[in-house]
Amino acid sequence: MKNAYLLIITTLFSTMAFAQSHPLSNIKPKTSVFYHANYDWDTVVKLVTLAPDEDSANAVILLDNRVMEYAKNPDGGEDDFDMYITRHKRIRVNNDKGVDEYNKVFVPIREDDDVITLKARSIAKDGTVKELNEESIRNLENYEDYGSFALFAIEGVEKGGEIEYIYTIKREAEIFGRETFQTDAEVKKAMFTLITVDELKFGTYGYNGFPSGEFVKEGERYRLSVTVNDIEALFEEDYSGYGASQQKIAYKLDGRKGEDARLNTWNDASMRYMSSVYSFPTQFDPEKFMKSIKIHKLKTVEEKLLALEDYLKSNVAIKLESGAGLNDPAQIISRKYGNEMGLTRLYGLCLLNLGIKHQLVVSCSRYDNEFVAEFEDYYNLDEFLIYIPELKKYISPGNVHLRLGVPPSYLTGNNGLFITVPYGLGQVREIPAMDYQENTIKLDAEVVFDKSMENVTVKKKQSWTGHTAYSYRLSFEYADDESKEEFIKELMASGLDDAVIKSKTTVNANVIDNASKKPLELSGEYTSSELIENAGSTYILNVGDIIGPQSELYQEHVRQTDIDFPYPKQYIHHIYFTIPEGYVVKGLEDVKISKELKDKGEVAASFNSTYTVTDNVVQIDILEFYATSSIDKKQYEGFRSVINAASDFNKVVLVLEPKK
Repeated sequence: MKNAYLLIITTLFSTMAFAQSHPLSNIKPKTSVFYHANYDWDTVVKLVTLAPDEDSANAVILLDNRVMEYAKNPDGGEDDFDMYITRHKRIRVNNDKGVDEYNKVFVPIREDDDVITLKARSIAKDGTVKELNEESIRNLENYEDYGSFALFAIEGVEKGGEIEYIYTIKREAEIFGRETFQTDAEVKKAMFTLITVDELKFGTYGYNGFPSGEFVKEGERYRLSVTVNDIEALFEEDYSGYGASQQKIAYKLDGRKGEDARLNTWNDASMRYMSSVYSFPTQFDPEKFMKSIKIHKLKTVEEKLLALEDYLKSNVAIKLESGAGLNDPAQIISRKYGNEMGLTRLYGLCLLNLGIKHQLVVSCSRYDNEFVAEFEDYYNLDEFLIYIPELKKYISPGNVHLRLGVPPSYLTGNNGLFITVPYGLGQVREIPAMDYQENTIKLDAEVVFDKSMENVTVKKKQSWTGHTAYSYRLSFEYADDESKEEFIKELMASGLDDAVIKSKTTVNANVIDNASKKPLELSGEYTSSELIENAGSTYILNVGDIIGPQSELYQEHVRQTDIDFPYPKQYIHHIYFTIPEGYVVKGLEDVKISKELKDKGEVAASFNSTYTVTDNVVQIDILEFYATSSIDKKQYEGFRSVINAASDFNKVVLVLEPKK
């Protein structure tokens, strides 16, 4: 629901749509009072010389300049302000991939926007300049649900050449913003400028090393300018929060001239969310609804919450969109579907009616951004939870597979705004992750050889607790029969194409079981010939295949981002078999694998596999765990060795040789 709820906080955001048939029909004459009116690209163009390593990249962003300029609306009232958004980019494209990625430019255009400037050009290797043809501009309305855009293709782009464009858009002033500068292309020079009239006070916050800057008074205006050279390209990495790792800057309106009170604080946000969730005009009658589903007859708080949540998540579908009726509790009950905001309102009104003390929590995915307490970045107010202090448990209105208990894993480890209902007091604090022992995957597998030694039967019992169980139960309950059979085969015999499932039994496989700490269990048998190979008089047992394929980490460049694991968890595996009569086992020493990562004196991650032989029975024991979901990138090699240890075990084979 990314940034869907900023509309709750301010009415200064416009609806994304085109008012005119062509974006250039909105272009207005320039006014020399403003910074952007005198801003332009160089009339004399000279290609930039790059270093050899930069020449090998798909593209290099030579300049990324962004200017936010606030001004009083001369035709408006005391509180009416406009903003001018200027973007200037110049990009070297070194190969076909770079050309394909950057030769099309998307300019976001809202309904009431005025396009002041929009121009682009290509610069060939020989210095030839070709400017944008206005006929190549297209309007895209609600493009892939991201809003409306002007799209133009830049002609004459060639490998080794450059692309340059500038546009300035005038729109109603926004009191929040965020600009992300770091991408998968190096930025040689990044510039951010915020210019405001002296009536308005703004604050800024730089993420991941991007400077916050300071305002300097220039006549009747204030100007903040930040320049950063050589921002390295940031690449997608396994176990990483890419969005949360990018260099960016956020800004917000902090106050008004002559007023001491700060604006748009966490408490302001708390009161506005309180009003939006609990004072939304609706015909919904929580008392009548509760009686209709017999909630009032239940005794304990937990029983009531479980019954309410199970009813709503079993009977009301969630839609990831906005629109009339989707956020109104009365229409949601009538139509049997709604969006996250509407469902949060529905839960909130029901809990108020039941007299259950709770807190409304608003946060964001830790993969997208770090939620910091010291700066009120409202773009982080993105997803809803309801916290029940009496039970120390959460309700997640937007996640159908979760029941009263833990929050979704992508919110844990990040901060959230906890709003006490009905007082509207807000406090920023961490949403805690589960202990790794609460997220346990267990495997108990007995390998039985048939008399011909051509097949083996695996008798398997598996169990899952915590987040893995929560997601798996969704498939067990809601998948169709064919998909469910495929899912069970994947769990029981992953990587074995010839496996034949002979029997299967599940326990605690309903989504409602997510509210308990009961493990999800799957037991059964399968046969496979892939697990054993004939090599003359000996046989090879692919014992590592019993745990299934494992992820393996390889990385060509130096790790750039901290490790962000989905959630702390542990694996406890036991594999055993009776050595066939007349045979001995070779290769058992390969089973012994031990890798460990220590962080601040504590074991943060570990893989350990060993074996015992008792009365001709071989037992292999594996303990693998990740005690935390966040590990510093300096520890990457140690983390990688633990992850790869599981993959190394997956390759282990044992040899059964005839006794001599």
